[in-house]
Amino acid sequence: MSEARTARAPGPKSRALRVLGALAVLAGSAGGCSPVPAGEAASPPAGTGSPAAAAADAEPALAYAGGDAPTDRLVAAAQAAVRAHPAEERPYLELATALMRRSRETASKPLMRLAAGAVSAARARAPADTMAMLLEAMILQESHRFRESADVARRVLAAAPSDSTAELVLGDALLELGEFDAAVGAYQAALDLRPDLRGYDRGAWARWLSGDTAGAVEMLELALDAGSPADPESSAWCYVDLGNVMWHGGEPDKALAAAARAEALVPEYVPALLLEARALGALGRRGEAIARLDGAVRRLPTAEALFALGELLRAEGRTPEAEEREADGLSLAKEDPRAVALFLARRGDDPAGALALAEAAVRDRPSHQAWAVLALARLRAGRLEEAGDAIGRARALGTPDARYALVDGLVKLAAGDRAGAAEALAEAEATNRFADDALSAELWSALEVEP
Repeated sequence: MSEARTARAPGPKSRALRVLGALAVLAGSAGGCSPVPAGEAASPPAGTGSPAAAAADAEPALAYAGGDAPTDRLVAAAQAAVRAHPAEERPYLELATALMRRSRETASKPLMRLAAGAVSAARARAPADTMAMLLEAMILQESHRFRESADVARRVLAAAPSDSTAELVLGDALLELGEFDAAVGAYQAALDLRPDLRGYDRGAWARWLSGDTAGAVEMLELALDAGSPADPESSAWCYVDLGNVMWHGGEPDKALAAAARAEALVPEYVPALLLEARALGALGRRGEAIARLDGAVRRLPTAEALFALGELLRAEGRTPEAEEREADGLSLAKEDPRAVALFLARRGDDPAGALALAEAAVRDRPSHQAWAVLALARLRAGRLEEAGDAIGRARALGTPDARYALVDGLVKLAAGDRAGAAEALAEAEATNRFADDALSAELWSALEVEP
């Protein structure tokens, strides 16, 4: 999740509260609409050096030459404002905001680094500026430094208790840290202050995490109604979130349609390409899925996408290419230990290595996804009782993720509970039979039944 998104003011606040309010009593990653609304710059990394030194940090951002995309034009305008008013912090914040938006549109990590330089220059000029502090918190989240991000957001709220953006940033960090109740409280506070696309999208994801798929779809519709043509990427993200909800509900055709809506707003949008690939693979259109994933990993080579591409290539008999992509994914273990741990644990490869990576993932980012991966890694390492504890934590909210049920089934099977394993397998099949072919096949085979 990152930076600034524009949203038209949506419907009445009372509706926003009614839709999300029930979650406040419940004990994951939120959907990714950026916290910053139009007209608000977000904040950067704390600038402790002199303005002159920080200006040097911003030089790469000033040197960036984009194309003719609307956001590139915003970047150019902000660059001109910085050159005209180099002593002021606001032009640097506007430049950082535009670069962060363009980074999201293009899945470009280098652009996010340019934005960080602009934020540093703004902080050097106005260390206590709350917008600059929020941009800092967002950039920290891009680096998965969620505890630091939460601390910065709390400092903003101490200075500006009615800042809805700070509540959203805090909620995003808390959700990644597994603090679901606190995250929902922050999202609710943001909706109380300013009901808009950003809050609706996060409320939708929180509802899905808590098992309320229908409520999630309702809130995503509110989010899309609140979108603005001035910021198509925010609406594209919401369509991707909607598609992911459809995917998890076992409806790849609807997921594919949602991805197409996102790509119509932002062509070659990487989150949409990833969703399309997943849906196309489930529909048996592996060649198209490979093409989508190949395009995505060329722009943003994440471990998860590389492993998914490798699996599709193997299914097509393209083993050398698959091995190459998997090696690329394994090289990202430090950057994304959770994805690499899952890859190893699914295959039963290197149980000790998978366990170490899964434990590191839970230490740094103890979301429900991380607990599910740790459960599988513990199972492969023969630590059955601890695996049961981990999958219990992963499933505590009732998240309708069929892969959690599959892992639960494998843990129960290892404990000798064949009836429980069969029940978990049936749950997974009813939720989303496309969730994980390898884990499903493992359970079917162990239970000696035909899929």
